[in-house]
Amino acid sequence: MPYKPPKNPRIEELTKSYRERSYTIGNLDLVKRSDGTDGCIWCGEKLKSKHWAARYCDDPECARSIYAWSNPQKDQGRQYLLDRQDYVCNICKYDWKMHSYWPDDRQPEVDHIVPISKGGEALGLDNHQAICKTCHKAKTKIDNSGPRKKK
Repeated sequence: MPYKPPKNPRIEELTKSYRERSYTIGNLDLVKRSDGTDGCIWCGEKLKSKHWAARYCDDPECARSIYAWSNPQKDQGRQYLLDRQDYVCNICKYDWKMHSYWPDDRQPEVDHIVPISKGGEALGLDNHQAICKTCHKAKTKIDNSGPRKKK
């Protein structure tokens, strides 16, 4: 399941500035296209639906991608990260594809590469990786030590 990169410049701006763990996509405005029509909040393509609540074009990847972008630690985001990493833990290289059952300490979890407290991005998938529970616990211990970035 491929991740469709955003074409809405507001998405990039929010990724760099928003510091919470998730974002309410209902607050994201439709893209105003040059022809005066409303565009998809993710890619800017013309909306085909005339329904008042329509926010996405007909491409189902737009809705999936924005849910992964806005909530990278939920199922949709974790799935994109696992696909991107070919189902391998980024730290210990545990291969989830090689096992039909994942022990509790090897369950995949989503980790901020650079912690939010140290200036990392909360939204989007660029600052996130899938790592096993054991690696996540050890990395979090290291991440929580040392100085935090001042607000």
